Amino acid sequence: MMEARLIFEPGITDLTVRDANSADFTVLEQCCCNADEVEGVEQFEYWDDAFHRALAAATHNGLLINVLTLMLKGRDQSEWGLLKDKAQHWNVGPHTSANNGQY
Repeated sequence: MMEARLIFEPGITDLTVRDANSADFTVLEQCCCNADEVEGVEQFEYWDDAFHRALAAATHNGLLINVLTLMLKGRDQSEWGLLKDKAQHWNVGPHTSANNGQY
């Protein structure tokens, strides 16, 4: 999954820069701002997902939007999902430390 994302996502970014309009960039900025202000992994994951969907939507390319949607669905069913589950178990995520103040 991560290999596919590393190949796919930079291309989406390039197309977004080329094809997005001001409304698209407003949505992307809002997703980033919301992700920066969350307290937990679950909320961050929500806004990270929204950001990636908005990034794809900003390309105005139906095929890319569909491929990214498929990739995001697979995110919870792959190694990424396992890592996310472990992070939630250990309380690792945005605005937390890996050891949560405990040793």
